[in-house]
Amino acid sequence: MILKDIQMVFGFLTRIPVKVHFSSFDQIAKKMWLFPFVGFCLGLFVGVIGFLLNLILPPLLTGFLCLGILIGITGAHHTDGLFDFGDGLMVMGTPEKKIKVMHDVAIGAGGLSLGIIIVVSTGIALGSIDQNLIVLLCITEIMAKYALQVSCTFGKNAHTTTASKFIELNNYKYFLYSTLLSVLLIIAVLLGINSILFIIVGIFPITNTIALLSISEILIFLGGALLTTYGVLFILNKISNKHFGGLTGDCLGAIHEIIRLANLITIIIIQTLVTT
Repeated sequence: MILKDIQMVFGFLTRIPVKVHFSSFDQIAKKMWLFPFVGFCLGLFVGVIGFLLNLILPPLLTGFLCLGILIGITGAHHTDGLFDFGDGLMVMGTPEKKIKVMHDVAIGAGGLSLGIIIVVSTGIALGSIDQNLIVLLCITEIMAKYALQVSCTFGKNAHTTTASKFIELNNYKYFLYSTLLSVLLIIAVLLGINSILFIIVGIFPITNTIALLSISEILIFLGGALLTTYGVLFILNKISNKHFGGLTGDCLGAIHEIIRLANLITIIIIQTLVTT
């Protein structure tokens, strides 16, 4: 049963072909707590590609290529929401008018500006991570997906087609499931996968970009990820409530992309402080 649920959320969040399909948003909404696991798998997959590319390409180019792969695998769904979110923010008028503009297929100056700022900053941030790219990319993808669960549990419903079911059908039980899953995944990544990679690189010294993390560093990264996610979510939910009367599907897409960038920035800051 859980395997089918995982396949179903993979089919919803990515362009990866799966045998299990969903017939309505109701099915996916109740399985939203599994989103962080998809984030972990995406982060691991793209992180390994980034690790290999870093051996032959400049870090900045690798960062943008990793971001391009992530956007491609996910079908640019969240990126599209980010651009629409930017358009809605720039419109003067009622929440209904702003939501109508967000649903327009054309991209305006607001969406283009916000989208470029977030996407380019994310690419640069990925290119700036010079240690443990695989592990840290896993963390950012886990938290970006976890942020969607938190938003739908505590966020206000703007009553739009895409987001409504996710907000209506999610409750504290699913929030606790998702929180526990996210924390366990991050600990497993920082403690387990990091150690395995360190051993492999020790045997085959092809790079010096894998550093073994101490328990204190693991706790710092975990705490930083959670604090960043909740802090930025608080601000984004306030903005969404003010401009759109609550959360829409585009708001959730923007939240995903912005939370990823916010966690990347936090990781870079932590790395700088830890290594100095």
